[in-house]
Amino acid sequence: MVTLAAILGTLFPGDVPQRTAAAPPGQEPLPDIEIEPELQNQLMSDGDSGYLIYFREYPDLSLAYDMNWEARGRFVVNALQQAAARTQKNVRTYLDAQGTGYTAYWIDNVIVVDSSSMNTFNGLMSFSEIAALRARRNPILYEPVESAVSTCSPDAIESNITHIGADQIWALGYTGEGIIVANIDTGVRYTHQALVNQYRGNLGGGSFDHNYNWWDPALGGSDPVPNDWHSHGSHTMGIILGDDGAGNQIGMAPGAQWIACQAFEGDDSELLECGQFMAAPWDLDQQNADSDLRPHVVNNSWGDCLQYADHWYDGVITSWHALGIYPVFSNGNAGSQCGYPYPPGLNTVGNPARAGNVTGVGSTGRDNGQYATHSNWGPTDYLDTVNPRGYPDLKPQILAPGVSIRSAYKSSDTAYGTMSGTSMSSPHVTGLVALMWSAAPCLVGDYAATETIIEETATPIPYDDGIGGGAHVPNYATGWGEINALAAVQSAMEACGGFTFGPDSIINTAPNAVVTHTFTLSNLGLADTYTLTLTGGGWPAALLTATPLAVGAGDSAQVAVRVDVPDLEGSDTFTVTAQSWGEPVDVISVTGTTQASIVAGLELTPPSQAHTGNPGDIVTHTYTLTNTGNYTDTCDLVLSGNIWVTGLVGSAAVELSAGASAQVDVEVDIPPQVASVIIASDMFTLTATSRDNGSETANATSTTFTGVNPGAGLSGNQTGAGLIGTQVSYEFTVTNAGDYTDTFGLTVTGAWTAALSADSSGELPPGGSTIVTLTVDVPPDAGDGELGLVTLTAASGLDAGVQTIATASTAAEWYKFYLMLILR
Repeated sequence: MVTLAAILGTLFPGDVPQRTAAAPPGQEPLPDIEIEPELQNQLMSDGDSGYLIYFREYPDLSLAYDMNWEARGRFVVNALQQAAARTQKNVRTYLDAQGTGYTAYWIDNVIVVDSSSMNTFNGLMSFSEIAALRARRNPILYEPVESAVSTCSPDAIESNITHIGADQIWALGYTGEGIIVANIDTGVRYTHQALVNQYRGNLGGGSFDHNYNWWDPALGGSDPVPNDWHSHGSHTMGIILGDDGAGNQIGMAPGAQWIACQAFEGDDSELLECGQFMAAPWDLDQQNADSDLRPHVVNNSWGDCLQYADHWYDGVITSWHALGIYPVFSNGNAGSQCGYPYPPGLNTVGNPARAGNVTGVGSTGRDNGQYATHSNWGPTDYLDTVNPRGYPDLKPQILAPGVSIRSAYKSSDTAYGTMSGTSMSSPHVTGLVALMWSAAPCLVGDYAATETIIEETATPIPYDDGIGGGAHVPNYATGWGEINALAAVQSAMEACGGFTFGPDSIINTAPNAVVTHTFTLSNLGLADTYTLTLTGGGWPAALLTATPLAVGAGDSAQVAVRVDVPDLEGSDTFTVTAQSWGEPVDVISVTGTTQASIVAGLELTPPSQAHTGNPGDIVTHTYTLTNTGNYTDTCDLVLSGNIWVTGLVGSAAVELSAGASAQVDVEVDIPPQVASVIIASDMFTLTATSRDNGSETANATSTTFTGVNPGAGLSGNQTGAGLIGTQVSYEFTVTNAGDYTDTFGLTVTGAWTAALSADSSGELPPGGSTIVTLTVDVPPDAGDGELGLVTLTAASGLDAGVQTIATASTAAEWYKFYLMLILR
């Protein structure tokens, strides 16, 4: 890959130029206070302006990375608050004396000035603790490039979720439990059916506590209930974890919990305040901040349209890293909002996704795994110093589905809609981090290791980003590729030495039976031992697997539970819990449900048949009777509808265990007085009835002909050849070789896949014929000269025992194909 340095001159104008302020009369400016030209110009033009005051001191937080979650949060927040209080004190005293409105933050050592005069601004030049004065920012919500209200109510998991394998992680027993996610967005409709159960403020029973779980910087405590003014925030949160428990499975990590901070009704100060709320959420009075309640991962589907690095939010992101909070940002979209074409081309990624220490996310289609042309490209001039993996200027890092994504809408508790954009892609990654950290707790707070796993397990999407070398990976359009959730979680568990146990088991059976539930315990780490505990359930049950259970590194073992089902209908559920001995201790529980009910079922095959014979012959019709129910049943056999003497061979009562089959023969006596020159026939019906359930029956019919001499004819065997991966066709002639109108059933068998143009000859008069086409698929992995034999069978409709066959032998060729290319 061509690096940023090679194309810097043509792509980037560089950082925003910074200079010192012009000296006020009688005062020399401090030469190292950086001032943005835009701010200086605005003050000179308008006489007053708002601005951002950045301070020099930022505490050393390196010790935090070795602390546990609670200690880490308290250490970082305390250090940030102390640094801000100490270094902002003099400036705040000065601003207060000037009567200037402002808001001070500690998440980054910054003060946001609402508006001040040029004189007040110039007075700040005397404060050596100030590092920079910058203009106010107005980041934008990355609006969807398409959106629509959804009226359908699917009863399956959304295809964007299954496409990247999140549902397969749920089957392993991990849905994000124990992980708190958050978004800084337009708010969240907390009562929405797909979100309410996952809201951390839901106390159950219709009660809610919004303290520490919701904040609106614009309205503060006067807006005490989570809400959404746009739908964007509800939609992104739904993609992270949405699930209503009744068919609307729209989210990646439905077992996680969420909190939220509402922004984009104002300006940069809202985003700084939301960033601080994430570090240590506070109550609805904005008091009693508690870092223990911070989220693990924050989704940010917002940014700007700048084509150079803007560092205004750096302090927030750096503090999040120290706190162990994983930052995910959308890359931004093509279209009218930023004026980029489709695809947008190089150097279109916005800030803060442009930052080297965040995971920048682009888009693929809903479920096709292909680059979506609305997704903005890198490279970035804000180089990655945390986890570069050899490509420090790479953006995006990763892609996720972002086209026509169905999720929650704000208009009602049951409203859903589709949106397209990178705003929809980043929540997939946020949900994936939640799944990874839930399944692999040793990774919690480890940004670099987590991002590396996500990138290494991604499905590559080669793409030509125009820098030379054709389609390649990674690249500035598709990064390392599309997230593969299952592979990422499995790799995370291997890194932490976790295990999987499951899936849950459901067995349907008859009463008074013994069933065995089986579960798979897979050890993803070093050799470990597991304690197995069987609990719950009212029916007699026993753990058949010895406990403790030792499982080698990377090995799997089966855990079996026997249930003695009583002689009654009903359902019973037990739980098996596996607890690892090794560190870290992990506990996973699975359930086994036994459902006992009497299910009767009978089947007679074939459902109809025909045979022929001469006057005075005894013709035998053979059937297979199968008990498709779940218990041993006795079936009574009855013949009806016949004129000729017809009888069962053997008993008229057959006892069959569940799933068992028996042969039933019926003999028909063709009357000797029927003249052989006269075509005659007789039909009977065979009925099997369950003694335990008289409404359960199976029927089959059969016809006996006399005075008929059926005959089947097929043209001869054929041979052919075809290139591997292609099809070869053969034509066969089916002939009625009998003396009466007949229809011939056609079937094909063989090692290679083959198909017929029709499964029947249609009605043919004596001597009549028709042509059928047989198509044989030559396997793409067949060896040169390998033969595939396929057999075509034609069977008389008058007598199933009258059949004829023909074969098609196909030779695979592949050397000939390459030879032709060489000769050309």
